[in-house]
Amino acid sequence: QESAEPVELAEAATGPVTFNVILKNNHWQDVTAASAQVQPNEWTQLTGEFTVPDDWTDGYIAINTSDSTTDFYVDDCSVKDSSGTEILQTGDMEGIDTENNGVWYWGINNDGGAGTATASDEAYSGAHSLFISGRADAGVGAMQYVDLTPGETYTVSAWVKFKGDTATEPDPVPENGYELSGSYISNGD
Repeated sequence: QESAEPVELAEAATGPVTFNVILKNNHWQDVTAASAQVQPNEWTQLTGEFTVPDDWTDGYIAINTSDSTTDFYVDDCSVKDSSGTEILQTGDMEGIDTENNGVWYWGINNDGGAGTATASDEAYSGAHSLFISGRADAGVGAMQYVDLTPGETYTVSAWVKFKGDTATEPDPVPENGYELSGSYISNGD
């Protein structure tokens, strides 16, 4: 009996994911303040600058990803005006709301679906970060309401991380099959 030809098996996704810091308001205005490709299992800093539109009212800062299934961590966030004054509350994620297992002033923006924001001890610095999980849409992420001045320019910074698959060397393939997720496909021998 003739052997089957080897087949190429698809590998699990190994990275990167696009992260965004977005200024949003209740009138569907979005301003992207920072965006970067982030590799799995590495803390990465997002930085940027944005000018608030002249017709801006009532908004928030949101941190999300291009992938709706990616759970992620956020730490050491900052939004500063042109004089260097910090706008965010508990940007260091150290203000823990023990009753609700969250971080004071931070929550989840439910743009397009559900998600959860909880305190975590997986931190870039200090003892805590904000963990965003169970996302049903790419627009869902960390958020904090902010009071911004129309026409003013602000700088933004945030550290983010996601746990993803990492490439590993495959186990040796037996002579009579091809390994796929821990089971073997026999070639008929």
